[in-house]
Amino acid sequence: MLREMLMKVAFATNSRDRVDMGFEQARKIVVYEVGIRDARSVGSYTFESPRKRASKCKLQTQEDRVSAKCKDRKQCPDCFDEEDITRRVATLVGVSVIVINKDLQAYSALALKQANIYPIKVDSSEFIGVVITQLQELMKSNTPLWLRRSIARVVS
Repeated sequence: MLREMLMKVAFATNSRDRVDMGFEQARKIVVYEVGIRDARSVGSYTFESPRKRASKCKLQTQEDRVSAKCKDRKQCPDCFDEEDITRRVATLVGVSVIVINKDLQAYSALALKQANIYPIKVDSSEFIGVVITQLQELMKSNTPLWLRRSIARVVS
């Protein structure tokens, strides 16, 4: 009998126990190996605050190079440097799914797609254990296509 396949799932967090941040804003990303029956933590990554990309910020004005609102990264989800995003994605080698709490900017979505990492957005700050249980339930029964593809990448 084949051993249970374990899929690597990453969680964007600042608290280490909840999915409470977006991919670009997260100071930590924790990684678990998740299977139908069990899950275990296999690592975590800590990031510095991302640099902002002021040249293309939506909140910039014509008169000011950088508006006052843009200086606060929490107010501007599109202020993140592509190099920072690329480095974050590069750390997630072998990860099939990332669970986030905020929307992705276009560059991040493209970088994750090219790395074959499927993003899942949860609506509220959710405990990582609860999300793992929900993923395991999806794996046991009517598995959606995106999850079947992620599992197939692990097998091949």
